[in-house]
Amino acid sequence: MALTLRTISARSRTIAPGPRRPWHPRHVHTLRPYQNECIEHTLAALRRNVRRQAVSLPVGSGKTVVFANLLQRVPAPTPEMRKTLVLAHRTELITQAARQIQRAAPHLHVAIDQGRLRASPAADVVVASVATLGRLHSPRLQAYDPWRFKCLVIDEAHHAAAPAYQRILDHFAQNPELLTWGCSATLQRHDGIGLHCAFDEIVYRRGFVQMIQDGWLCRLRAVSVRTGASLARVGQRLGDFAADQLARAVNSPARNALVAQAHAKLAGERRCTLVFAVDVAHARALEHVFAQKLGGALVGCVLGETPAAERARVLEALADGSMRVVVSCGVLTEGTDIPAVDCVLLARPTRSAVLFQQMVGRGMRRAPGKQDCLVVDFVDALDGPLPQVTVPTLLGLDPRVLLHDTDVLDRAALLRQAAQQAPKQPMSRDDALALLAIRRLHEFACQQDAADHQASDPDPDLISSVHVRAREHLDPLRLFAHPPGPSDIEDVSSGSRHVRRLSPLAWVCVSPERYLLSTREAVYFPRRAQTAGLSTYNASVAGLTAEQTEFRSAVSAFAQRELAPRAAQIDRENAFPTDMWQKFGSMGLLGITVPSQYGGLEQGYLMHTLAMEEISRASGSVALSYGAHSNLCVNQINRHGTEEQKLKYLPALLSGEHVGALAMSEPGAGSDVVSMRLRAERHGDTYVLNGNKMWITNGPDADTLVVYAKTDEKRITAFIVERGFKGFSTHQKLDKLGMRGSNTCELVFEDCQVPAENILGAEGKGVYVLMSGLDLERLVLSGGPLGLMQAALDTAAEYTHQRHQFGVPIASFELMQGKLADMYTKLNASRAYVYAVARACDEGDISPKDCAGAILYSAERATEVALDAIQCLGGNGYINDYPTGRILRDAKLYEIGAGTSEIRRMLIGRELNKQYLN
Repeated sequence: MALTLRTISARSRTIAPGPRRPWHPRHVHTLRPYQNECIEHTLAALRRNVRRQAVSLPVGSGKTVVFANLLQRVPAPTPEMRKTLVLAHRTELITQAARQIQRAAPHLHVAIDQGRLRASPAADVVVASVATLGRLHSPRLQAYDPWRFKCLVIDEAHHAAAPAYQRILDHFAQNPELLTWGCSATLQRHDGIGLHCAFDEIVYRRGFVQMIQDGWLCRLRAVSVRTGASLARVGQRLGDFAADQLARAVNSPARNALVAQAHAKLAGERRCTLVFAVDVAHARALEHVFAQKLGGALVGCVLGETPAAERARVLEALADGSMRVVVSCGVLTEGTDIPAVDCVLLARPTRSAVLFQQMVGRGMRRAPGKQDCLVVDFVDALDGPLPQVTVPTLLGLDPRVLLHDTDVLDRAALLRQAAQQAPKQPMSRDDALALLAIRRLHEFACQQDAADHQASDPDPDLISSVHVRAREHLDPLRLFAHPPGPSDIEDVSSGSRHVRRLSPLAWVCVSPERYLLSTREAVYFPRRAQTAGLSTYNASVAGLTAEQTEFRSAVSAFAQRELAPRAAQIDRENAFPTDMWQKFGSMGLLGITVPSQYGGLEQGYLMHTLAMEEISRASGSVALSYGAHSNLCVNQINRHGTEEQKLKYLPALLSGEHVGALAMSEPGAGSDVVSMRLRAERHGDTYVLNGNKMWITNGPDADTLVVYAKTDEKRITAFIVERGFKGFSTHQKLDKLGMRGSNTCELVFEDCQVPAENILGAEGKGVYVLMSGLDLERLVLSGGPLGLMQAALDTAAEYTHQRHQFGVPIASFELMQGKLADMYTKLNASRAYVYAVARACDEGDISPKDCAGAILYSAERATEVALDAIQCLGGNGYINDYPTGRILRDAKLYEIGAGTSEIRRMLIGRELNKQYLN
């Protein structure tokens, strides 16, 4: 039945609430012991002032019952803060939550805010649709006064990192007294994005094995069925199989017939079966096969496109036994409550433990006469280190193990018994190192942001077998129980040398892109982070190694978490984010090309360009300052400095304690560098500098500067100048069109005294230092336009799918698709050129014309892509509430800085003429 009224009554959905009844103890429903325990843990954490809490309860544990009873017991910080907002993302979850809350607290006024339904301002509890409140610039969200709410509940909290949720959380963040409480069966995401943006602490968790043991969930039986399908050529997307490729691999008549045959053979007496498919076409094909075997009346199909009334009819028929099999894809994994389900067919392979547990969980609720739930696991062939998640995977076994009508609880007991006996057996070296890693990790995990490591939470009793799993995934197993030294680098199977900068612990490499670290309490699987926005990056097309791809992902996750939320404010306030520099330093980003003996990563210019790209995607202005510091200043000192200069200046520059800059341009000498007028005259052991420098990035904030000056009429010399040198000062920073927050100013030298030991390179060799650095400067800064193009495409893609005209998203219009396609191809053509030039530079082939060509092409394309993004947004693209204007203003700088586009063309033309003449 479709919901037609705003308010749900305990007795009837069509009766508005009457006068409020005072709360009475008889209104409290009897809770299960663990439900009451969960509420008590929540309130105890609240007394500790933990106001962003999450709880992990398995499917079937009654999460809705928990928060329905919790919200009555959360104290109001002030008499005005008495309301509660509950967020859910599907209609079934919204109505289910509203009913449960009204049942648990009939004295409260419960209302729904979804689509055409609007909540009464007098409501005590509002159950709201995330899509309604969280869409871009939602006027409905602005109507909520955060200071009237004591509690915000997020159902299915693993979605909380999504942009729509974050907009709502940002709005309510104005109230520091608000309790944000989320619940989910799987407090991790398919895409690997952390939930630290929403929650600070998991205050209560309970595993499904324990729930089965205690009798709150039914027992599970598992059978594995080997299919003839191969997943070897199926790619990966957002932590799971790419759905389109997966569907092509498994949606075959032979495999679909096998699914139906397995059901007839293994579950012939089962009365209520759910079948999970890959996509709509796969679901329809399976429905047809089952209908041929059982008859059409006994088989149904529920899809995202299924009308609400039809969906309710099919699920009701399944629950009452008049329908035996229902096929679904992407719909019934959350919020579906059909206790009668006694068989689950996993016809949809997955690499996601989250999705796997959600599918299995549909059959775990208890019901009268239900002894257990049969899970039929269809296992396909997959050659590679990352096979699909199966029931054996959850038990700590090789995913290729086939189960033959196995009771999951009995198998867990066997594993527990084996784990208890294991210490009595002689340990191999690998086992001993794994156990040492377990002991050492917990100290590290307490100090680090657990969300960055994406904690997985299998039953603690099964943890002891995890190093066996790792050994079965990768042969031979590579372990470090100490920080590896230079001689150990080749032993890191993925070749990721920067991992040892991030952690001194014994990470187990189980694939080129995945590491495992286990404790007595949890197993950490840090996966490649996925950034917000539209993914247009393909590692194979880009030609990056596994190490480079992993590095790029780590920088992207860092920038999106730490920098992207501040980008608009930095631009608006035109304020340099000094605090970011030490964060860059802790990531090793300020010395990517610097040898490890000085604290650098000792990597190449492609790595440096990748970092520049991902930081630019988050904030163009901060990336420009980053490039000036890490390339123009740090890289020049690294390439041309003496040992004493490197030891003196690099440590503070690499840690982020000091900010670096390069001073070349002057009011009368921009592109014509050799006509500079800043003079340096020698007086004994010092040089005295007189003159000015103009348009210097980081000038107002720099502690260490590489400055070019003339030591005679024809020769230029490079100097290292420190803030505080006598006679050196900065004028007021310039108010720029774009790149705001990347401070720029004029430098003034009035009898500035610089020690002779601060000459960089040699006296009179400044042109060589300058020109050799300019090629690499142009290359690394080429990453800036790439990041800005990606940011523009992120914004345009999201907006065109959220903006509706004529009843459909404007992304469905061919002209809009054409714009997105143009933006995509310009971005990836630019990437291909920039990455190729960077690889050549890493191999020692530094081509001035190609370094100039890379930034020339990418910079002009970035301006075009930014203009396209503005056009996609229409009027909204022209106002400052959206980032497109900032992206355009930032992009234009790259056609001017590091040599204008005209200078680059001139340089390329000269090189071509010289090549022809030779």
